[in-house]
Amino acid sequence: VSFDIPPLTAKEDPVPPPPTTPRTREIQTNVMKRLTTINRPIRVPLRLSIATFSRPGDPYAFHERCPPRRVVYAERESRALSGKSLMTLARLIPEGLTLAVHLQLPDSTITGIGFDALSNNLNMSDVSYKILLYWKRKCKDKQLGAIKQLTSALREMNYHSIADAVFDCHQGHKEFTPDCVSHDELFARVAVKN
Repeated sequence: VSFDIPPLTAKEDPVPPPPTTPRTREIQTNVMKRLTTINRPIRVPLRLSIATFSRPGDPYAFHERCPPRRVVYAERESRALSGKSLMTLARLIPEGLTLAVHLQLPDSTITGIGFDALSNNLNMSDVSYKILLYWKRKCKDKQLGAIKQLTSALREMNYHSIADAVFDCHQGHKEFTPDCVSHDELFARVAVKN
């Protein structure tokens, strides 16, 4: 048996043409001058004392050109709605999907969170926590309006003592902790979960 294998010859790749650079045109001086000059003066309002540097009726006075500033206060969320507080609340309330209905979340959201819980093998407190976080993110009023909505949902679910504790924590500017709930209520919740 003879193996006559022809010798391999290297094929040369074709050389690509050199890259072409786009040609630029010279811009005429009158066009360049027109593009770089400003037709009207730039007016920057000066933050100076109105009484010292401006007269009423002066069109260049600061108070004539700029509307008065509105004072906007940054709204902070209630400490009773912090992540730690919601985690404590989720551990005390295992019926997360029922809570979602009472918080008036959309049905599609409740279904999505339920299927997510089934696929990821989440326990009930994790579901409650996810629902509370979603609700807090969608709330427009992070202060008293959110607290009222949460406490009314808890009262509808017959968690009156927990609703009172959440409202008291909000009034006292404290986070909701297990210490805020009476020990009898806390031990009853732990016994029900086990």
